[in-house]
Amino acid sequence: MKKKTIYVLAGILTLVILVFALSQSTETDAQSAEEIRTASAQKRVFGSSMLAVGTLKPELGAMVQIDTPGAGVVEEVLVEQGAAVKAGDTLAVITIDGAQQRIKKAELALQMAKLQLEQVTSGPREEEVARARINLEQAENKLKEAEETLSVLKDDEETPSGQLDNAQREVDNADAQYRLAQQQYSLTKNKYTQNDIAQAEARVEQAANDLQEARALAEQGTITAPIDGVVAELHIYPGAVVSGNSNLIKLIDLNRLIVEALIDETDIIAIEKGQQAAITLDSLDTETLEGTVGSISPLAKNESGIINYPVIISLEHVAAGFYPDMTAVVTIYLEEPQETLTVPSQAISQSGSKQMVYVLQDDEIYETEVQTGKRSDGYVEIVSGLKAGEKVVINTADENRP
Repeated sequence: MKKKTIYVLAGILTLVILVFALSQSTETDAQSAEEIRTASAQKRVFGSSMLAVGTLKPELGAMVQIDTPGAGVVEEVLVEQGAAVKAGDTLAVITIDGAQQRIKKAELALQMAKLQLEQVTSGPREEEVARARINLEQAENKLKEAEETLSVLKDDEETPSGQLDNAQREVDNADAQYRLAQQQYSLTKNKYTQNDIAQAEARVEQAANDLQEARALAEQGTITAPIDGVVAELHIYPGAVVSGNSNLIKLIDLNRLIVEALIDETDIIAIEKGQQAAITLDSLDTETLEGTVGSISPLAKNESGIINYPVIISLEHVAAGFYPDMTAVVTIYLEEPQETLTVPSQAISQSGSKQMVYVLQDDEIYETEVQTGKRSDGYVEIVSGLKAGEKVVINTADENRP
């Protein structure tokens, strides 16, 4: 009985030892498998670069503020906020205060000036002088008759006052007609000098200019788009009363956006006009856009003691959904970027003076020497020692790894 018990205990102990050994082996294998991570050696656009944060802005002339040409009343608004417009499209119509009255006054002044010029340049004709003389004689006779009638009525004490008033008005009217006939006869009879003609021509020219200005003022009430763009702001509505220089409409051409990147004073010396750049937006999941450094401002911006210089980057094209003031992440290439073979920097290890990588091939890992070049954004250029597509281990425990 004791021997049987001993045998059972020994069997159980052996089983426990075997299970423990198997579990330790399994955990070691799993841990080893979990620790090995790889990355493929692949070509990418690579070059020495600088990372900066910028903001989308309209380029010069791509944002226009339209103000009222003068005080008036808004008659029509033909667009709404967000609408796309073309240069020359009518946006709104405003009746400028006093514009129509000014046009009518200028038209009458021009008509009178032309008549005066025509009279001066044509000179008197015999039949006109004769007609003017006859008109003068007739006016004189009517005046005499009116005066005689008034005199007779005044001599009669029984003449009603109303009749006297009427007779007096007849005299006044006849006198006015007589004076007008005298002036017309004088103007018709006397010849005009060259100075008179020059003055008349000057009055016509001035009247024509006044009319042109009056019409131009009225036409300014028709508000048109000076550029292609989108209505970004709209501050008017039909019936609104506006004063001079009021803000009406703001237009932005979203196809003419640039990036203003802020570069630290310690880095600005490395930035040059013409350098290539790559731009992405934090707010949009879009492809990387290409750009070029266009200008570097010599005036710094001081924000909380941090000195930055604005750098303008022009875009090759603007994607849909890009709007002013969006935050842009900019990579400026300090040299012309080239496509080259790269691996993550974690894959490089140091062995004495040699640069080494661990290559995973056919489930086996072997060490090989490589020649490296530039480093940027977590990647290292491979000059020689690897081919595109080869898998390298990026998480070995080598303490000499840079």
